[in-house]
Amino acid sequence: LSTMVNQVQPIGTPNIVYPMNVVTWEFPILAKYRFGEGKWRPFVEGGPEVRTTGNLNFKPSHVGVAAGMGVETRWRGLQIAPVLRYTRWAPDYGQAFFTSRQNQLELLLAVSRSPESDRRPFGRRCSFGAIVGWGLTADLPSSVYQPTGFTGAPQSSAVTAASTGLTSPIVGADFEIALPRRFSAEIDAFYKPMRGQSDRKSVV
Repeated sequence: LSTMVNQVQPIGTPNIVYPMNVVTWEFPILAKYRFGEGKWRPFVEGGPEVRTTGNLNFKPSHVGVAAGMGVETRWRGLQIAPVLRYTRWAPDYGQAFFTSRQNQLELLLAVSRSPESDRRPFGRRCSFGAIVGWGLTADLPSSVYQPTGFTGAPQSSAVTAASTGLTSPIVGADFEIALPRRFSAEIDAFYKPMRGQSDRKSVV
């Protein structure tokens, strides 16, 4: 969770910004099936997903289910695969203020190097690669609310706050091992910060 709070004080007082950053890692464990044997090979994937977070004050759900589709091609010894992936997370653990969106849609690009030989050190053909991408849906929902216990505004004014969810970049790595009949198993590990912005202002 990476949240920026903008507090708007009475006239003549400068804005105060409170940044908070939390590292979040996601680990999809996917089964993949490829169609055809041509230069462009469509595929589908699906399986469970888990995530961890370093913020002890924010506890998003740690388990979900992911499904995606994409197309794979080879170029100069590289295997390139753009993927559109959907994840459904379990509900958060009773959060009072920040709650993550359960439905997430991401656009990813996986790049790995094709093996130079038929050696199979793990018993089957495997590959390592990198993943980059961007979330297409906001990490946090947007809402307007009236915070309690706020003393930064004069007594003659009311304090309102608007919380806006933001989209986030994605970067990480993947490991894939080939299985019989066009199937494969893939494990990803990528960093995706959860970001939002909350603006507070006094209304006289």
